[in-house]
Amino acid sequence: MDEAKLLYSIFEKDSDGFAIEKKIEIDIYVLKEKSIVRTEFYDAMRSGVSPKIVLEIRQEDFALSLHEKDGQKYYADRILYGGQIYHIIRTYKPDKAKIELTCG
Repeated sequence: MDEAKLLYSIFEKDSDGFAIEKKIEIDIYVLKEKSIVRTEFYDAMRSGVSPKIVLEIRQEDFALSLHEKDGQKYYADRILYGGQIYHIIRTYKPDKAKIELTCG
């Protein structure tokens, strides 16, 4: 298993009322690295998205990134893996224990 970090930012107000960005990092493990399926790759390219990698992680680890903004629930939108930051394009739950992150 390889180490990774789920990343997201929240905005809080300082003592003067100005918004400041607080960057959150959550240490996780990647269970498996998968390649992009050809059809998924070409479908994404038509939509203007460029997937590069699929990472399989534990569902509980992804749930650690759950946060609220304006009453809506959000999860991490980026992941640091192999020294590179990827944007999480989509998620897929193949079963109850794992989640696949398609990243670009």
